[in-house]
Amino acid sequence: MRLLELIRRPFRARRLRRNRPPKALSLQDEAEAAWAEAEELQRRLSAEQEENRRQAIHLQQREAELHSADVELVALRRALAVLASADYEAVYTLLSPELDPDGFHLFRAAEAYTGINIYSAFPVEDSLGYFEAMSGHELLRWLEAETIGSYSLSRLPSGVEVACDLRVDQSGEKYRRYHEEICKLAVGKLLRME
Repeated sequence: MRLLELIRRPFRARRLRRNRPPKALSLQDEAEAAWAEAEELQRRLSAEQEENRRQAIHLQQREAELHSADVELVALRRALAVLASADYEAVYTLLSPELDPDGFHLFRAAEAYTGINIYSAFPVEDSLGYFEAMSGHELLRWLEAETIGSYSLSRLPSGVEVACDLRVDQSGEKYRRYHEEICKLAVGKLLRME
């Protein structure tokens, strides 16, 4: 038995030596892989930090541009308010294509100036849905017909009378004063001066 032990010992030692380096190498490989992964993560983090820095600079530039545009807008509003006092109709005509294309600011200004609610003035037409798809310009025609113009009544087959043939004399002094006032109100709203 002792002889067998003596023979086994060198083989065991050889086996241990053979097995040990791969295990040590395996730990070294793991350490190198972990190091490489850490370096890759650090590289990605640096790239993300650089991108965040670039975006922060871009955002600061945009904020500066926005502030500059806001200051310019305030100055233009003040200048336009001074110019507008001379001819509100001309200013409204210039601003309306961009700021009031459907004419609702002008219509609301006319409602405020006259104190007339078009839906109360024409309840039958309102209940029939006449005003549902109208623009502010079309609604203004109805308001002006009620306020300073005229209209005819027409009987429908159901027996209900509705307004038709809206007429407004736009050449008179009364209309000119009225239109100047509603343009003044509308320009004030468009420029947020009121």
